[in-house]
Amino acid sequence: MEIEGMLIKGQGLAKKIGFPTLNIEYYGDISGIFAGEIFLDVKWRMAAVHLGPRPTVDDPKPICEVYVLDWNGEILPGSILTVRTLKKIRDVEKFGSMEELAERIEKDVKEVRKM
Repeated sequence: MEIEGMLIKGQGLAKKIGFPTLNIEYYGDISGIFAGEIFLDVKWRMAAVHLGPRPTVDDPKPICEVYVLDWNGEILPGSILTVRTLKKIRDVEKFGSMEELAERIEKDVKEVRKM
């Protein structure tokens, strides 16, 4: 699946646990954690992609959060970005703490790197 959307400013929660994300407007009904890629700096880059609500932080509004592997650039909010999902890794889950969420994201990123 391909998603094109506007980059929006997030709350910085993922950055605080070591996984800074690009937050993209998303209005779809598909949810889950995916291995994917995002088009940045004139090339496709591997990414872990979250689609859907964020139950761990009690946010029911769907969003597309993208953790780009091996990239630490900056993009201005308002930019239009394109993301592709390649393979679903798991469903969205609620974790008991941000630390538990960080541990699971680390496993998800390892799964994406295997691709």
